[in-house]
Amino acid sequence: MIIKSKLSIERELEVLLVAYDYCVLGLRGERLAKHRHISSATAARRIQQAKQAGYIREAVLNIPPDELQSLYPYLYRADLMETVHNYIGREHLRNLIVVPSVPLEDSNQHTLTNKERVGRAAAVRLLNLFDENTSQAIGISAGRTLAAMVDEIQQNSETIGEFNSPPKCFPIFGDLLLTPLHHRLYPLAAKYASSTLAAELAIAIGGAVDFHLNLSIPAYIPQGFIADANGDEVNQKIQTARSFVEAIPAYRMIFGKSQPNHERETEALITQVDTIITGIGGLENGHIMGWLSMVKDPVSTPHVDPIYAGPIYTDEERSQLESEGVVGHLCGTFITADQVDRFPEDSLVKTVNQRVLGTRPSDLQRCATRTRGKSSGGVILVADGAGKARAVASAISNRCITELICDSELAEELAKVKGIR
Repeated sequence: MIIKSKLSIERELEVLLVAYDYCVLGLRGERLAKHRHISSATAARRIQQAKQAGYIREAVLNIPPDELQSLYPYLYRADLMETVHNYIGREHLRNLIVVPSVPLEDSNQHTLTNKERVGRAAAVRLLNLFDENTSQAIGISAGRTLAAMVDEIQQNSETIGEFNSPPKCFPIFGDLLLTPLHHRLYPLAAKYASSTLAAELAIAIGGAVDFHLNLSIPAYIPQGFIADANGDEVNQKIQTARSFVEAIPAYRMIFGKSQPNHERETEALITQVDTIITGIGGLENGHIMGWLSMVKDPVSTPHVDPIYAGPIYTDEERSQLESEGVVGHLCGTFITADQVDRFPEDSLVKTVNQRVLGTRPSDLQRCATRTRGKSSGGVILVADGAGKARAVASAISNRCITELICDSELAEELAKVKGIR
């Protein structure tokens, strides 16, 4: 019988922690040593030991799930996770994971961004969920954080066991780039598209690769389509555009045809999905930001994030949306601090939301409700940044999500929004 000394146990723990910092947080050299409060020589030695033990394979984390779970108190902001989770209640949020945000002094260094950190943490969580072999239909939205997640899952694909029945992975969000000009200027944007991520995720986890849907439709009906219309003519034009989109086979298979009272056809994939992975839009300096930003000419506005360009509303409309209390969007649908749907008929929020094509908050609520009380599946929200906290709070209170994976900046602001001290 081998009895390990306290020093030996602490050394093994340090090796595991360094492996995580190296692979998931992307820390190297002096920054890793400083983060772990050890010398650079010790950090280099622990990295070498982690590689020899097989915990690091070509910069990919390879720690067994049971050992990784034992590290959680050391890896995540356990203080925030416990405080916020206890306040919100586990009946409202099954799981909460908070990764430390990049310190301000390291923001200009060659380290992982918050989006990459959150994306990698989400990958670790999903790899554990996939091991349970229960998912049959997985819907994934779009964005850079989700792309970082899928990329990490791809690099760890060999650790995923075979599914009894390969799950279907499909997109739940349309094209983020509205015009051919946007596509020509930002060819790499396709990497963050919902269709791309769904296809890559299917290959990585051994899903039904022969089942591939390309949701090559706009994520929304552009404001310019109805610019010269008014009153009933606006509704007629929106309905015409929606009917056209619903005739596209991939869209019809995922979302079905419009039904009375905004119900879904039972054959639509969105009603059968057991796992949804999505991001969320928020505010920046008090203003609506994200993929709904007003950009008519991306050439003259290079400072605007190209991934989220598209003229869905005018400047006047944006001001009115903000005055009506919009705090962000869920899969493109504007939400307020206390509502995600059923807005007043005369509100601009309701009018603009009618232009959104695809996933609705009610689809997320349906999926979340179906998986209440279960250990896997549901709606997993992956997000970073303090500006999204109010939108996240609304998504939680309106029962739209099951799990939240975020950075400490968002979690700290969420605590303020909820009045947690």
